[in-house]
Amino acid sequence: MEQNLPLNKIQHWKKFLEETDLFDTEFAIGWFIRRNQRELVEAGAIIKVRNQWCMVRPKFDEVFIQICQARAAESIENARVY
Repeated sequence: MEQNLPLNKIQHWKKFLEETDLFDTEFAIGWFIRRNQRELVEAGAIIKVRNQWCMVRPKFDEVFIQICQARAAESIENARVY
């Protein structure tokens, strides 16, 4: 995990939601965090501050892309061939 991280790299999930169009609702971003919590925490992409999830940027962005790439690969592998 990265050391000496500037505090301005930490962003509350609600602020992140305001600044991006990747998630349409609070429910959608909450679902993504719950579904991928272990990966996000282990990668240092999210942390808890005052019991609220916060994104560590740009690490969250990198891990988000990796997770989406993995899900895309899974969907191809699981696709039926006719």
